[in-house]
Amino acid sequence: MNWRMKAMVQNLVDSLPPRLAYPAYYRLQRTFGGLRKGRIDPTPNFDSVSRLVDLLAEQGHSVRGARVLEVGTGRAVHTPLAFWLCGADKVYTVDLNPYLIGELVKESVDYIRENRAAVEQLFGAKAQDPLFQERLDRLIATPRDLQQILRLTNIEYLAPADATRIDLPDGSIDIHVSINVLEHIPGDVITAILAEARRLLRPGGLVTHYVDPSDHFSHSDSNITAINFLQFDDDAWDRLAGNRFMYHNRLRAYEVMELFERLDYTIEHTEETTDPDSLNLLNRGFPLTQRYRGVSPSKLAVSRILIIGKR
Repeated sequence: MNWRMKAMVQNLVDSLPPRLAYPAYYRLQRTFGGLRKGRIDPTPNFDSVSRLVDLLAEQGHSVRGARVLEVGTGRAVHTPLAFWLCGADKVYTVDLNPYLIGELVKESVDYIRENRAAVEQLFGAKAQDPLFQERLDRLIATPRDLQQILRLTNIEYLAPADATRIDLPDGSIDIHVSINVLEHIPGDVITAILAEARRLLRPGGLVTHYVDPSDHFSHSDSNITAINFLQFDDDAWDRLAGNRFMYHNRLRAYEVMELFERLDYTIEHTEETTDPDSLNLLNRGFPLTQRYRGVSPSKLAVSRILIIGKR
């Protein structure tokens, strides 16, 4: 779908009162977008968590028995389910807006039930753990009621809730995580979230965050690249896509890293993915707004970053 048309539709829905805007946007996603029936697929988040669990194990950190807090639940609980299958004891998942939808969680479990072999293959050797198998059996056999699923998996959904002020004790969390969420939060709020994470984490606890700094319109419009939005100044971009459904802070990967470093996290591991098409365009003189001029193309073309830091 053309990105400008998509932005126009989002802005139109955003102009409605919240009590109408949120259900209207969900219906649009459910009818025409990525939430259409039969398209709910937990495996991208499962793959990210599986990779993360392996990285943590390489560094001597185990997820088994861990207390995890996820920032940014969204419509389903794919990340909490993955951590639970891998042995986490408790997963809190926090969202500013109560977006969680029972029918989507049920469809996620249906997907796991119908694609068990593929899910096990995705988790690799971890899926051979007797605890993983026992939990997977129970999840698949559970009646498809949202509250029953949350009780079974020891997932506690906190929404509406502010990730900068969470009603949990100091040192009560082992892992603080998000997957493709921080890019949708203003920089000063990310700083406050990471400060709150320091309070919540036990000594030696971990912040583990995947961030996608690419232009998200490029995910559904192949005519633009991941750096398309870097040509617009802040005012122009706000007019185009400043709605509540598509907010993007446009922080580059190195700027996100700086936020973690300012809060004195010990960075244990980072991974960056560079988009080759974006890099090629930048090297050929892609027009940039003033904010990004003078930054090296290799920094601007990063389309995903994983940060693992220790308190």
